[in-house]
Amino acid sequence: MKDKGVISINSKKILIVDDDEGICETICSIFEEIDYEVGIANTGRIAIEKVKNQYFNAAIIDLKLPDMNGIEILKNFKEIHPDMVCMIVTGNATIENAINALDEGADGYFVKPTHMKEIIYKINDALKKQSLKKELKESEEKYRNIIENMSSGVAVYESINDGENFIFKDFNRAAERIENIKKEQVIGKSVMDVFPGIEEFGLFDVFKRVWKTGTPEHLPISFYKDCRIEGWRENFVYKLSTGEIVAVYDDISEKMKAKEKLEESEEKYRLITENANDLIMIINDKFEFEYINEKIHKKLMGYSKEELIGKVSLDFVHPNDLDQAYRGLANGLNKGNANAELRIKHKNGSYIWFGTKGRTFIDIDGKLKGIQISRDITERKRVEKELKIKDSAIASSINAIAITDLSGVLTYVNNSFLKMWGYDDKEELLGKSALEFWQNEDIGQMIIEKLRKEGSWIGELIAKRKDNSFFDVQLSVSTVMDKNGKPICMMGSFIDITERKEAIRELAKARDSLAEQVIEKTWSLAEEKRRIEYIINTISDGILVLDSDGNLALVNRTLKDYYQRIFNQQMPNVFDYYFEPQNTFDEKIKELFLVGKPKIVTIEPKEGLHLQFVSTGNSFHDKSSLGAIIEVRDVSPFVNFDNMRKQFVSTVSHELRTPITVIIQSLHNLKKYESNISKGQQELLLSLMSQNAKVLEELVNDLLLVSRIDEKRLEIEWSQYQPLEVLNDILMQMEPNRSAKEISIEVEGNEQILLYGDSKRIGQVFRIIIDNAIKYSDEKTKIKIDVIDHYKGEYNKHKNDGVLVRFSDFGRGIHEKDLPFLFDRFFRSEDVNDIPGTGLGLPIARDLTRLHKGDIFVESEYGKGSTFFVFLPRFKEIQSESIKT
Repeated sequence: MKDKGVISINSKKILIVDDDEGICETICSIFEEIDYEVGIANTGRIAIEKVKNQYFNAAIIDLKLPDMNGIEILKNFKEIHPDMVCMIVTGNATIENAINALDEGADGYFVKPTHMKEIIYKINDALKKQSLKKELKESEEKYRNIIENMSSGVAVYESINDGENFIFKDFNRAAERIENIKKEQVIGKSVMDVFPGIEEFGLFDVFKRVWKTGTPEHLPISFYKDCRIEGWRENFVYKLSTGEIVAVYDDISEKMKAKEKLEESEEKYRLITENANDLIMIINDKFEFEYINEKIHKKLMGYSKEELIGKVSLDFVHPNDLDQAYRGLANGLNKGNANAELRIKHKNGSYIWFGTKGRTFIDIDGKLKGIQISRDITERKRVEKELKIKDSAIASSINAIAITDLSGVLTYVNNSFLKMWGYDDKEELLGKSALEFWQNEDIGQMIIEKLRKEGSWIGELIAKRKDNSFFDVQLSVSTVMDKNGKPICMMGSFIDITERKEAIRELAKARDSLAEQVIEKTWSLAEEKRRIEYIINTISDGILVLDSDGNLALVNRTLKDYYQRIFNQQMPNVFDYYFEPQNTFDEKIKELFLVGKPKIVTIEPKEGLHLQFVSTGNSFHDKSSLGAIIEVRDVSPFVNFDNMRKQFVSTVSHELRTPITVIIQSLHNLKKYESNISKGQQELLLSLMSQNAKVLEELVNDLLLVSRIDEKRLEIEWSQYQPLEVLNDILMQMEPNRSAKEISIEVEGNEQILLYGDSKRIGQVFRIIIDNAIKYSDEKTKIKIDVIDHYKGEYNKHKNDGVLVRFSDFGRGIHEKDLPFLFDRFFRSEDVNDIPGTGLGLPIARDLTRLHKGDIFVESEYGKGSTFFVFLPRFKEIQSESIKT
């Protein structure tokens, strides 16, 4: 007979130990019939190994085996599994063997031949007893663990002298902690010796009464004190069926101290709750109001304290929310805390949404209470409802919708997307790059780059289905921002325009059937409406639609951003007759709505920001028509350009008029007084004409240079040059200007410094800055120029290797308010109108520097001088001596 393998410790498994194979087979068959798992061992050694490796509930052991005695096998079995049921069977029975077997723990001793029913009965009976012993042991252990791990103290006492005194029989860990004494120090001792103050405390009399009557008693909270310990205790005393007295008690000293502190701080917390912005309530175990903070209850719900105290809180819950309220209360009772969102009845009969958080607590009197804090979430619920509608609309949209992370990896697609691309399961798509679904991945990458820079893109693409076939789609995609304006993902809407594209091709072939083709291929109104709304929401101009009552029917993201940026708050929802505008923006919206006619107005709600309002007006006044459609456009660049143009005209006109006037007047004098003026006077007039012609030439050259920079037609002749050499050449050219004002110029730097660039254009930059330094410095002052190689400071943003040229003067300086506009074209400060200039020099210098991948910075203190910083990076990758860009 073969072993059937290991079974669990809870199965009935028996081991037959006998060298007679016939007997083994017979016994095995009998026990298998009654659902035992049977193992067989023909020697003692094999039997012991089996018991070591497997668990057997019982064993039938032959007393005589080839290798060892059955008693010896029994000893080994009991050492391995003391609770194993073992039956000895022998054909040579002696009293001595029977006694030895029973002494070694045998559960039965049978003489061959014997009846198997008797053995089976004996084994089953022994297994039942074994099970009962195990359960009893586990039960005792469980309750011992419970008592030992209780937070309450437990002491068991035995009566002596017919209830005249009591000695300790048991003492749990909590009692040790409470009384600051070890169990070993009290067991067997009198309670009077361990707690000498027990009679005065009143507990000793309770012990006597309970011992005599058997009726449990409760000793209320009382103060115990002796020479060793003191504290507040609460005792519950009862009598066991065995006659022992049990005291279960708690040390509530901390609780009593807390009560005192609670009473001290009650007024403080009452003031806090009474002035809170949330509803605060305390309810009892019958769910009745015991406390409310009346001030906010009256404000939000209309109820006074008298109208709520004693009323059942559930009576104020909306009927449809009662199930959730009951669940919340059940969680609170079971877990100690719970959250719920419920509609609560206002005094006027309406219902308001509240988010409620609650937790249970035991008050100072030991009663179960609950505290609830409720906050008005009506607005949040309204927003959530709108979001659910929008989410459902996206999921069920007939347009294909896809959302990717900022790198272009798909994170969501709707069912229309799956259908359009020929997929069955979203898991086939999510996590893949969106580029895989286009015929040309380069175009897809271009769109992602556009989104990163501009935020949106609309156009047509050729898409690739799962089966590698291609189709035409129209894509409207934009970057989605969070409330702080930070990009979080990209969202695209797709329309399959394969049929439309085919229609266009067919239209070119058969123009005569235009009407039929248009009717056949026109999209449904609902689809077009959704697409238009999406496009409106992504256009760069603000769009606002009011209904005939002045309610806000539609506003796109651009306009919301304008309003939030300007006023740092959300746009109002209504602009009707009764609306009180809070700012010029609101005033214009209301004005355009009330006028009801097409109109264009421009306002400046914030310095430097110019908004143009274009209203289509409305000639209808029925409820079904729109009240107004208003387009809001940021025209600041155009206004600034117009101001720049006016300034340019004014500046250039002035700069042109003066030299032209001098030239004309000099020509007039030469002609009119030709015969009467001396040669010296003629030379003076010719010199004036030459100087002013040069001024005109420089102005024209500046204007032409600006034009070439703007049109990107300016060529940079790249070659190796020495910055210090360029500086020295410029200083030689500027020598007359310098010496005329007796200004000293110091230059420091390494002559060996080399850079790649256009030395002529870099010379223009240096000339402009040095010319300004001389022009705006007083006589006999100083200009300092430092050339710093391998500069890595604050004016080298990207920490590239390069050179910083620093120009410091001690002239009149620049007002702080003018610094942001210093590099704007034609800008000139009000306090330098007495000095000739066009406002083009510094903008040209910055443009030329940036063409060399560098930049210009300025620091200045009015009245003390200015410092200009020119950073020029070193181009290691340029190898040739002359490179054009």
